[in-house]
Amino acid sequence: MRREALAAAHPGWLALAIAVFVAAIYAPVRGYPFVVFDDAGLVADNPLVNGGLSLETLRRAFTESALGNWVPLAWLSHALDVELFGFEAGGHHVTSVLLHAAASVLLFEALRRMTAKPGPAAFAALVFAVHPAHVESVAWIAERRDVLCGLFWMLTLLAWTAYARAERFTWLALATLCYAAALLSKPMAVTLPLVLLLLDLWPLGRASRGPVRLLAEKLPLAAVALAVAAATLETQSQAGAVVTLDMLPVSLRLANALTSTVAYLSMTLWPAPLAVFYPYPEAIPAWQSVGAAALLLLLTAAALAMRRRRPWLAVGWAWYLVTLVPVIGLVQVGSQAMADRYTYLPMIGLALAAAWQAQEWVQQGGRGRTLVLAVIGAWLLACVLLARAQVSTWQDSATLFEHARRVSGNHPIILVNLGEAYEEAGDSDRAIEHYEAALAGYAHAPRARTRLGALYMRRGMLPQAARHLEEALRRHPEEARTRLEIGRLLLRDGQLEPAAEHLREEHERFGPSAEALFHLAEARAALGEHEEATALFAEAFALDPGLPDEPLLSSPEGVEALAAGLAAAGRHAQAVHWTRLGLRRAQLAGQAERAARLTAALPGREAAAAASRPRRE
Repeated sequence: MRREALAAAHPGWLALAIAVFVAAIYAPVRGYPFVVFDDAGLVADNPLVNGGLSLETLRRAFTESALGNWVPLAWLSHALDVELFGFEAGGHHVTSVLLHAAASVLLFEALRRMTAKPGPAAFAALVFAVHPAHVESVAWIAERRDVLCGLFWMLTLLAWTAYARAERFTWLALATLCYAAALLSKPMAVTLPLVLLLLDLWPLGRASRGPVRLLAEKLPLAAVALAVAAATLETQSQAGAVVTLDMLPVSLRLANALTSTVAYLSMTLWPAPLAVFYPYPEAIPAWQSVGAAALLLLLTAAALAMRRRRPWLAVGWAWYLVTLVPVIGLVQVGSQAMADRYTYLPMIGLALAAAWQAQEWVQQGGRGRTLVLAVIGAWLLACVLLARAQVSTWQDSATLFEHARRVSGNHPIILVNLGEAYEEAGDSDRAIEHYEAALAGYAHAPRARTRLGALYMRRGMLPQAARHLEEALRRHPEEARTRLEIGRLLLRDGQLEPAAEHLREEHERFGPSAEALFHLAEARAALGEHEEATALFAEAFALDPGLPDEPLLSSPEGVEALAAGLAAAGRHAQAVHWTRLGLRRAQLAGQAERAARLTAALPGREAAAAASRPRRE
């Protein structure tokens, strides 16, 4: 009886152990900040997120994109974090760790239910949980979509397993719903119907249903996949994230796809050194791409040859290849050759194959059993230690990109992010040094030139700022934020109409941009267009509820419009502050009419501010 109870508890203890390993590896992230690499654009400065949860957030999450990404459930998860933790990064990190731990445990449970083999299921799930290549997906707040997608992927596996056993419509509907949630978290889940087809063959043993039925069952999932894939590709194309063929020819894409697929295999076996960015090579020697193709063909042939005796090898290998397709670079998004985060789901296939092959060897007994267990234990221990070390590289932006520079060299993207890291830390001299180094190595680096111009402007070095920003606009008219910074520069110089033109173009071409609208409102106020300025301020605050109320101009007319815009947007406490400030300035300037308007508006705004304060019980 005691042995039966222990056996029944065994899966629960294994699941707990997996969760404990995740907690031990990722415990330090609780004290880590946001990093400059996309965390601001996708979270702190993302108007789809930074207002917290609301009906408006829900609407915009499903109808708008940010930085070329349409991932509604990821936006809502970030918005929930903002609601719970504000912009204290530790809470956001903890959410990602909890999601990864849950996905790891659910993977174990799904594999255990499919096979009734808790041992290899635990091994495969533990590889997923502790592998250092997955640190990027977990420790990088902007990659919340990976772990959220992983969670719904595992829930889909569980629902599909239940459907395979009972073949009830309820389970099929639940699997489709979970799959849709995975896609709305990250479109990389598009290949999951093919993975389910593989699992039907092994370990679910449904081949006898026939190919027509097995394919027909996947039609609801395929329909969802096609719709989301089309929406995603359209969003990324409109955002300019998809690299065109003239920028990156097909031959180089194919060569990189082959070598990257082999590189991910190598990364799985020995995950060091890892970095947040791997630059795209200018050329790949033919021997590398041919050798990679030959190796992949050999491994595929071997897996197919053993598909009857060892079906887990064919299924695991096919899982790996199929799930890599969306991120292998045939449709290239971004400038990276490969990325650790792209292994988050594909590596499960390799872990699956390795786990069940190891079980076969262990069952053979003898010295081989001891050797296999020793190798597995040593490799898992190495993964845990390497993962913990990799987590430490995410402790701040400078550490992250200094490490990336050691691994990947002085690529402009790495140097620009180092510049932003030092700029954020208040070290403007080192920031300028890295921006200039990026431009020295690659004169066309658009972000470096724009950031450098903006930094010179903040330091009051306006001629240098103008030179870099004008050059950035001339070389890269398609770059976001350049017109915004030029508009700010012209605004400070009193060139109101040209400033307004640049700011409006920034908003219309690269927006919606709350910052551009805010400064456009300043320009309109300074030009005496009070009603338009008030409306623009209100629109800016509605677009980005977290937008700071920090005007470049301090004219009485601008302050009056800003106060009215804040009041219209429901930011009553700030509206009171700026109304009082505007009133004092109007009185000092002898502007009796403006002072009278502000005096009349103040009581109502004070009452609204008092009503909006949380009451003490």
